[in-house]
Amino acid sequence: MLILLLLFAVPAMPVLATEEIEIPLSDGSDAFITAYPAEGDALIVWFPSEFGPSPRQAAVAKELSSLGLAVWMPDLHATWFLPVGRYSLGDLDPGHLMEIMQAAHAQSGKRVFLMAPGRTAALGLEAIRRWQVEGMPQDAFGGAILLHPKLYARTHDRGVSAG
Repeated sequence: MLILLLLFAVPAMPVLATEEIEIPLSDGSDAFITAYPAEGDALIVWFPSEFGPSPRQAAVAKELSSLGLAVWMPDLHATWFLPVGRYSLGDLDPGHLMEIMQAAHAQSGKRVFLMAPGRTAALGLEAIRRWQVEGMPQDAFGGAILLHPKLYARTHDRGVSAG
């Protein structure tokens, strides 16, 4: 629902060229990010699912950019040389996702929206919580858009309580 409101609340704007940027992280890695700039005041940080970035996401990001919503699409798998797969991001420190979102806000001055599918949704929510605890600026975060979130650490067997 929130994404629909965002799509209709922003007038159509010309699409700016995509950029490939790198953000240095505290563990010595550089986060590889495809950025779709826009002139609006919102920036969506769209983390990939555990199965990696999808080519279809680029078309959606480009459309969001044309509507005035900037998009950053970090490639978490390329950053840490991880294989794609169901539990590929399971050991990733949510603090690194927080660093990416902090950089998005610091570099753009825009309100950041988290967008995360699948198991990445839980990592993204943990990152937001850490940012809040560390003193997130009041105007830095706009909300979370979770796409089919999987908020359990592991998938339980059929008939077994997730409890």
